[in-house]
Amino acid sequence: MSIKSVITGGGDGLFAKVRRYLDSENRLCVDSVIDTAVQDAVPVTFGPGGGLVPIMQSLHYDTSIGAIVAQHWRRVITYVAPTGYNAQLIRYTSYQSESANSRVITELNMGTLNIITNVYSCGGALQNYDAPQFTSVPQLEITQQIGGAADVTVSLDYTNEYGISSRTATCVITKNSIVGGRWDPVLQAGDLGIRSVQSMVTVPTSASGAVKLLGFTKLGYHSDSGTTTQETMYSPGAVSVGPSKILGVEFQGGAVAKVRHIDILMQLTSRVSRITNVGP
Repeated sequence: MSIKSVITGGGDGLFAKVRRYLDSENRLCVDSVIDTAVQDAVPVTFGPGGGLVPIMQSLHYDTSIGAIVAQHWRRVITYVAPTGYNAQLIRYTSYQSESANSRVITELNMGTLNIITNVYSCGGALQNYDAPQFTSVPQLEITQQIGGAADVTVSLDYTNEYGISSRTATCVITKNSIVGGRWDPVLQAGDLGIRSVQSMVTVPTSASGAVKLLGFTKLGYHSDSGTTTQETMYSPGAVSVGPSKILGVEFQGGAVAKVRHIDILMQLTSRVSRITNVGP
């Protein structure tokens, strides 16, 4: 990517030399520019220069398939934004040959619960949202089939969108629930979502079973009628996913195989982590 620095003080229209900062691949700097008339620094503005062309990338899914569990969301595309690039959505197109829904989301794995041992595992801060962000779409996904003895009730102790802790959410998961099923925890009254989870337990335990808590941010949603194609056009940069973030495409429909046609068009733009203004 080409980066230029424009002198925006008394030397409007002139350019200052941009160079690497301490030979870093991701940090740039510019030497200070002095106005000799007043012996003071001249403001310098950084920006993309000529030659910057975003990389266009499409994600395509066109398969006849049914839901794992009828009306539970099923993932059909998982994409991780490349290191050093922002992924910016440009277009989202969806068609399904039945009345069904589709969505584009980002995902955060907020921890797992072993239904056998009742042990909750979480990677700490990396599996929490940084304030002020939170998820308003938390879902429990079955990663190991639940045993057949009894339904289980999963309880979450969490921090809500305002940073208030010791909030409680519950979710009843039916016995024999299979891998891939999604279940919605019921949040404490008045809460909009979850920022972090402090604990997760189940009553009773079971001979088999495990779940993970996923936090979703919906970037797009379509309600397909089975007769028309739905399309959303985004302004470039309006919806962006940062480097190494997980982007998912999912549908919610019947268990009978139907045509699912979903297309995502995005542009990948190089991301400079920091720009430092230093002297000569």
